[in-house]
Amino acid sequence: WCEYNELETRLLGAVDQLGKRYRPVIRMCVLGECSYLEASAALNLSLVTVRARVFRGREMLRRHLHQSSRERSTQRALEGEGGLSL
Repeated sequence: WCEYNELETRLLGAVDQLGKRYRPVIRMCVLGECSYLEASAALNLSLVTVRARVFRGREMLRRHLHQSSRERSTQRALEGEGGLSL
């Protein structure tokens, strides 16, 4: 359960760091329950644009979460070896 809360916190933080073009579609289509068509109408964007932004936004989130995961692993390893902290 704690890991889920930690992941959710990291995910929401990563979404907040997305550019203003990607945040709304990610919130609506990935985190929310909107279809691409619903998001398209609500945001006054073409369906193709919504699909592209969801794809790119997910890629950015994936890279961000992967990078932060690697950094946390490195920090844990260092803390376990001599108590160093980054």
